[in-house]
Amino acid sequence: MDATSLATLWATIALIIFLGAIIYLKVPGMLAKSLDARAAKISSELEEARRLREEAQQLLGQYQQKRKEAEKEAADIVAAAKREAELLARLDHPSIPTIYQYFFDVNRGRYYLVMKYIDGGDLVARQRAAERQERAELAKRVP
Repeated sequence: MDATSLATLWATIALIIFLGAIIYLKVPGMLAKSLDARAAKISSELEEARRLREEAQQLLGQYQQKRKEAEKEAADIVAAAKREAELLARLDHPSIPTIYQYFFDVNRGRYYLVMKYIDGGDLVARQRAAERQERAELAKRVP
């Protein structure tokens, strides 16, 4: 036998020993078990992702429905305010300020009423004055 044939023989024997050791140590079983565990983990993550996606779809549907309801409610409120402004504009009573016009400011998204000016201060100032007077009367009652 020449050196090349002898080296090939020993390489073949080493390969057979190596493969025998791998089989004896149950490496293929460990690899299969590891791959199965990883596949199960990936499968559970995919299932969790599907569940989360379905939950997100439901939440999106609920919020879209709520948005539609809110938009309808806002439109109803605006229509009611417009009707009320029209009714107030037709009223003519000495205790109610006359409404000359109402309009919608597109830039600010608000409705405005143009009314007759009534002298006498604003409501907040009147409320504060009434509260001060009430406190003063209560203070007079306390001995």
